[in-house]
Amino acid sequence: MIRPMFGSVATIVLVFAAGCSDHTAAHQAVFGSEAAAAVVRNATTVQAYRLAAPSFFQQTLDRYEMAAGPVPVPANLADQLKRLLLDPESYDFTNAKSCNPAHEVRIEFVHGDRRIDVLLCFECGILTVYDDGQYAGGEEFHRVNAQLVAIVKQLFPQEQLIQSLQ
Repeated sequence: MIRPMFGSVATIVLVFAAGCSDHTAAHQAVFGSEAAAAVVRNATTVQAYRLAAPSFFQQTLDRYEMAAGPVPVPANLADQLKRLLLDPESYDFTNAKSCNPAHEVRIEFVHGDRRIDVLLCFECGILTVYDDGQYAGGEEFHRVNAQLVAIVKQLFPQEQLIQSLQ
């Protein structure tokens, strides 16, 4: 299995070559393309799922088993997710991490006929992005871990695993 190295040297070079404030370069590094980031930004439907454990990295989304969901994400929480995930400051592009994420949560963003799924591993602090079911990118999100944990706890109030997240 091919396993990505999040925060890879190529990602670091891409973001810093374009300048840290360049949202397009950051979006390409995290989401695979600016078009994928636009789906997240403009999503009209946002849903959450809890993944069955263990949910280690897979090249395609259909290889994951869902344990709960879909849970409709209320507009205020969807806006918070969009803001956190689209902000380049949420990510640490300077640190390469070679983990095999065990994702706990999937957030699905739908705009028109496009779907972007963001899988979150709170143990590693890594997210993995799928563009219409195919692996597209990912990055380390430790800077916004607490905010993301607070959001997913609201989405899954009865899920013991989610409620135990720090």
